[in-house]
Amino acid sequence: MIQVKHFELAELASKTDPAAWAHMRLGTVLKLEKARELYGQPITITHAFRTRADVDRLRRAGYEVAADSAHQHGYAVDISANLNTDIEAWKKLLDALWQAGFRRFGIMRGAVHVDDDPKRPAPAVWKYSTTSPQIWVWAQGWMDNKREV
Repeated sequence: MIQVKHFELAELASKTDPAAWAHMRLGTVLKLEKARELYGQPITITHAFRTRADVDRLRRAGYEVAADSAHQHGYAVDISANLNTDIEAWKKLLDALWQAGFRRFGIMRGAVHVDDDPKRPAPAVWKYSTTSPQIWVWAQGWMDNKREV
């Protein structure tokens, strides 16, 4: 059984299947735990493992959901990041996630998607239709700097 210090197993579960936390990849959960330690403040997970029913529900609600998402394979989490356009706050969060080993970042308004799916290109950063233009420009530069290291 996975033992986590900073998160409830229910946070890692699907919205339609409370036992789905068991499908999360151990490496992903361990990176999330490390990120929380490095960040030094609570991290709120809004989505983790997703069932097909979750994908359908999100699409009906108008959210952008990738086909064959890393969430469906237990490699991804969405983290609430109500940081508005506070660049320093975004930097602190993304740096902690990077230092923990995540290399894939989807920048949303009010949230960030991170995953460590080994079948997808990394490092990578992308935006969604809701992404703040100011944060997107900053995030691209942040990723460019990470790629150079």
